[in-house]
Order: sequence, then structure tokens, then C-alpha cells
Amino acid sequence: MTTTIGIMGLAWLISIACSACAILLLVIRRSQLWGVIITTEAVAIIIGFMGFTGWTPLGHLPDVAYSWSNGSFMISMRLGSLYLVPLILAAIGMLMAIIRKAKAAAA
Repeated sequence: MTTTIGIMGLAWLISIACSACAILLLVIRRSQLWGVIITTEAVAIIIGFMGFTGWTPLGHLPDVAYSWSNGSFMISMRLGSLYLVPLILAAIGMLMAIIRKAKAAAA
């Protein structure tokens, strides 16, 4: 179980890093590194989608959840929902890249 959480945590960190690096490259370098920006955003979107839905080409990811209870009620959270952050961040970065590329092509 610890290995599964470690692998999912590493995938989450990689997707956050890909999203953040692509957005930083987009802001700093504009459209000079178009291929790198699109590739890192695509990797982050793929990892975010697989983590959020639990589906991979090789099968399903195990459903990892955290539960807490004090006797009268129980709080439970599926850890796959944490992949929404890198998924949304990557989608925003991809949209920014496409808009900047379209503006540069129109000018």
C-alpha cells in the first residue's frame, strides 16, 4: 500500500512540475520553445487524467482513499481527486500556449 501511495505521489509531483515548468517557459520565453511547452503540458494532462479517473492503458489504478471517523460520523476522501489540480493547471497552460501561438501567427 505504501508503494502505491508513493508511486501516485510521484506521478502527482511530476504532473505539477510539468505544468508549472511549461507555464513558466511560456511566460519567460514566449513561444520560442513551442514544442517543449506543448509536450510538457500534454504529459501533465495525461497524468492528471489517468490519476483522476483511475484508468490507464495497462488497467485501473488501485483506489486509494483516506478515511477519518470519530464514532458518530466518518469523513472519506478518494486521493484521485487530488489530480484535479495538475489537470486544471495543465489545461490552463495549454490554453494559454494555444492562444499565444494563434496571436503570434496572426501578427
